[in-house]
Amino acid sequence: MTLEEYLIHKTYYKATYINEKEEREPIQVLGDAYVLEQQNELPDLSYIRYAQGELYFHYKDFEAAIFKWENIKNELRPWARKNMADAYVELGLAKDAEDIYKSIKSDSTTLQMEVLLQLFSLYINQGQIDLADRTLKEAVSLNPDYPNVTEIARAFYEKQEMVQDAVQLAVSEAIRTESITWFQCVVRYVKKGWTTTYPPNFFRDFIKAVYDVEQSSFEQTLISLWESYSEEDCYLEWLNMLGSILLDLELKENSRISSLYKETYFHLLEGQYFIKEISGIVPDLITNWLKISSSSDKIFVASAILAWNEVYPSSLDPSVISDAEYNICQAKSADEVFTHSLRLFKAIARWSGDHELEVSERTKWMVQQLMDEDAHHLMVIGPTGNGKSSFINSILGGNILKPSTSSIVLFKNSDVLDIQEVREESVEKIADISDFQASTASQLQMKLIDFKMPNKFLSENEIAVIDSPSFQGNSKGRNDYFHYLTLADSLLFVLNANVPFTDKECDILLQIQKFMPGLPIHFVLNKIDTIYSEREVNRIIEETESRLSEYFPGAQVYPYSSVYESDEQLSQLSEFIKTAIHSVNREQGRTENLLYLIRHLISELLEKRVKMENEMVEAISWKEDIVGRLSGARHQLQDLKGEKTQQIQTEYQIIVEEIRNEIISTIPSILKGCTDFIKEDSDFRRIHSELNDEMNNRVHDYLYQDVLPKYYGHLKKWISRSQGEFNQCKEYLDEMCEGFNHLYGEAKLKLEFDFRVIDDWSRDADRMTNSVRLEKINILSRNTPTQLLLKGAGKLFGAIQQNKTMLYTKYKNMVENEDYYETSVIIANKFMHQFDLFEKGLERDITMFFKEPLTMMDQLIEQTHEKINNQHNTLQNLRANPQKYQDPLTLFEIRLRQFEWMFDAAKEIQPIY
Repeated sequence: MTLEEYLIHKTYYKATYINEKEEREPIQVLGDAYVLEQQNELPDLSYIRYAQGELYFHYKDFEAAIFKWENIKNELRPWARKNMADAYVELGLAKDAEDIYKSIKSDSTTLQMEVLLQLFSLYINQGQIDLADRTLKEAVSLNPDYPNVTEIARAFYEKQEMVQDAVQLAVSEAIRTESITWFQCVVRYVKKGWTTTYPPNFFRDFIKAVYDVEQSSFEQTLISLWESYSEEDCYLEWLNMLGSILLDLELKENSRISSLYKETYFHLLEGQYFIKEISGIVPDLITNWLKISSSSDKIFVASAILAWNEVYPSSLDPSVISDAEYNICQAKSADEVFTHSLRLFKAIARWSGDHELEVSERTKWMVQQLMDEDAHHLMVIGPTGNGKSSFINSILGGNILKPSTSSIVLFKNSDVLDIQEVREESVEKIADISDFQASTASQLQMKLIDFKMPNKFLSENEIAVIDSPSFQGNSKGRNDYFHYLTLADSLLFVLNANVPFTDKECDILLQIQKFMPGLPIHFVLNKIDTIYSEREVNRIIEETESRLSEYFPGAQVYPYSSVYESDEQLSQLSEFIKTAIHSVNREQGRTENLLYLIRHLISELLEKRVKMENEMVEAISWKEDIVGRLSGARHQLQDLKGEKTQQIQTEYQIIVEEIRNEIISTIPSILKGCTDFIKEDSDFRRIHSELNDEMNNRVHDYLYQDVLPKYYGHLKKWISRSQGEFNQCKEYLDEMCEGFNHLYGEAKLKLEFDFRVIDDWSRDADRMTNSVRLEKINILSRNTPTQLLLKGAGKLFGAIQQNKTMLYTKYKNMVENEDYYETSVIIANKFMHQFDLFEKGLERDITMFFKEPLTMMDQLIEQTHEKINNQHNTLQNLRANPQKYQDPLTLFEIRLRQFEWMFDAAKEIQPIY
């Protein structure tokens, strides 16, 4: 044990004063030594006092220990002060201890570390976590090799959940010490999710350190970090950093890491990243993958390298390409190509659905058929007249197919009858066989029918029969025909026994063979029943087989009669079919067909992308034209509203003015005619009032018996004319809607005027002409001189008989000569008041009549403007970011080329018959 170790444990007294054979108590030994030292001429008691302080400390006499250590003046003074602080801690005097700890100055690293650790412990006990953290960091920085200091730090950080400090400590210690324990500690933190906040480059040196020390830890570290970053925004940064690191390392085969590479490769090429984001990552990724890949993944990574190199030939080192070519040549099998290709198809379908480029229902259906492992797909073809339909009907056991259809029909065994037409955008159910026959009778387009039915022959032979239309020589017909050949596992060509294997038939088959060189082809020699000589039958069969062997060596020929159906013939046909399909490598053929469909789909999506942009431009232009037309029609409707408002109001005003003028001109005559009410024997004391009442009564009778009926008649005619005007407006609106609906191609505009206004006016007409109430007016109480004079005279002289003749004459003259114009105007105004109110509401009523069409047109114009703006923005984004569509499709094509490389390298060479 070193001196510093004795000082740390406060056993300095043992190292200096106590020997192994000493039998006395240490306190006695030190006391005796103290006495002896005092006897020296220049005694130095510091060392003995220091040792005595240690003993007092161990005996828990802390005050005595402090007293002894206070007087130490030699080189042990820093240690003595540290011990004093320890004693104060034991006494519970934390502040005094802290002050002493902080005051200690020494060149001894060991003492500095002990002081820092004691301070750390002091702060922990006091709950001063920040000070404890600061002190511990100082200790680790001063001497990380000091016993247990980093372990103390690790435990402290974990307990306090100081994640960043824990991670930084573990990584730095792992790099410094190259300790597996620290490597495992970092991995533990990674799995807990503590490291994701750090940029990937933080682990660069750590990864290298792990690689240099221990391979199993390297695998564990790499996988845990990889998985932790896989869901983070910095995932690409991680892959980029990792790629640059691993390029310089001698990597060994590792199946777990290879699997992670494969998963990552799929993820990067799934279509969610732009090429500029991954173009700097993928070359390093596949280069390193080739070095670390397991034997089962060699063909996969080699094909990935060759596929990437085809698109980006300068991004990979030539030596990497050479290694990939070597590995692809060594491949023996590619069992997972179909599975990976199917995954690629689903990725494309998912991506296209998210970008408004839907995969057609026909393509989806065709891929589903390739996934069906329960039945061998036997496509039956043959020119018109060879009896292809009758041959298939004989297999199906009924007259289901009609000759010369233009449809592809897949017949499959099922428990129930289920017929569906597979269209580009939907799958439509066909009710029964008669509807199926009617549907397939059309020669205008190639339909695709999924026909499921209970059928013993199909079930027992585990086949699905595909009926195809006659081969079309034009380019489009040929391409469509070849496209659906991918449904077939093998081909059965129906020959006519009377003219077997013509030059035209040979040409058709050679074109098919060129398109699908691996598709097995066999033959049915139909209509054999038309040959009456058995010798002739044998000759035709031999000659046909001989001719066919020149082009299709080993192809089988089966003579058949669709007319003479029998169990024996079907049984022989079953044997023929089983023999023909026995050697077919169905998985290989379907893999090749699936790769073809994916390539066709990628090309189709590229075309759809261009078509979508063109359609969007056309749609914007069409909508802008529609908006212009709608705005023009809206303005015309608004003008029509103003025109009809003025016209209807004017006609009503004419009626009102005519009635008003008639009242004003007629009432004076009525009032003057009231002279016949005045008699010589009238009571002139009351004549003024009675005459006024008579005048009011006669005016009232005139207004209600003459004016109101006339006004009501005019009003009804005006309402009828107004309705006629409104009907003209409706005709205009209907024509306008019909024109726009023709442009829209649907009943988009259905506008209606509010004809309830006519009913309202009719009710108002009835109400106004039945509820007019005219208050009595004082016609003869206008305070004119004549009226005042006569009124006064009547009261004074009315009772005197001699004066009545004079008053009679005067009253008659007054009534006949009075100017009643002002009175007539007052009466007319009062009578016409509610009719004037009705007139004031006409503009509002006509506005309500036009309101709904104008409002709906405004809404439609606004909606169309909004759609135009949205499509403009979409189009601008489309043109500004062409990579949004091009990049994923490019990546999909790279993956497709990879699977094509795998397939071509590992496929078995099969005969084409």
